[in-house]
Amino acid sequence: MDDLLVNSPKIIIITETWLTAMKNKTTADIKEYGFNPYHKIRKHREKEIGGGVGTLVKADIKCTQVPSKSYHSFECSVTKVPLLKNKYMLIIVVYRLQFVPMGEFFDEFTDMLDAFTIMYEDFVIAGDINIHLETNETSSTRFNNLLEVYNLKQHVDGPTHIKGHTIDIVISPNKPLYITDVSIRQIEPHHHFLIDFVINVSALSTATKVITFRDKKNVDS
Repeated sequence: MDDLLVNSPKIIIITETWLTAMKNKTTADIKEYGFNPYHKIRKHREKEIGGGVGTLVKADIKCTQVPSKSYHSFECSVTKVPLLKNKYMLIIVVYRLQFVPMGEFFDEFTDMLDAFTIMYEDFVIAGDINIHLETNETSSTRFNNLLEVYNLKQHVDGPTHIKGHTIDIVISPNKPLYITDVSIRQIEPHHHFLIDFVINVSALSTATKVITFRDKKNVDS
């Protein structure tokens, strides 16, 4: 968490949380840092570790977790963040499972885009899709063409993995200055790099009111 908090983020997006329960010591520790976790626990996997996606949001921003379909080719967690003027933004976290055929992923990812991007004006899709986006491979070209059809923009430009591949995404509506200040930095000893970015929207936070009072019942007259 200390590495993640270098730039004092309001929202942290995580793939491969490895969480197997909604409440445990890890989620308790997250709350100690002032964040609320909104996550979907990992699917049943052949491996004992891996999987799970979620979003950590500062406790003063009251979010809700949005139900989504259970996809076979990727894990998905959707969190609704309140904005000013009675608007909302979706944070959609995805993690593509490598053992599922690519064609199935594109069918299901398109279905997910239809379900959320048409309904909401503000949203960010982020996560690990395990596609080498820096190449001209068929899967990369097909993914970029799909984003163009939905008028979406992929903001990550550069390696996001120690093997030199761009496999992590930050996607938003293709609007000027919607996502800015994108930077990629490596944190030892992790294989994936950390992506920092700014979403230029105004989240609605809940102010904390402190009230001081006397307990009259315990006053010795």
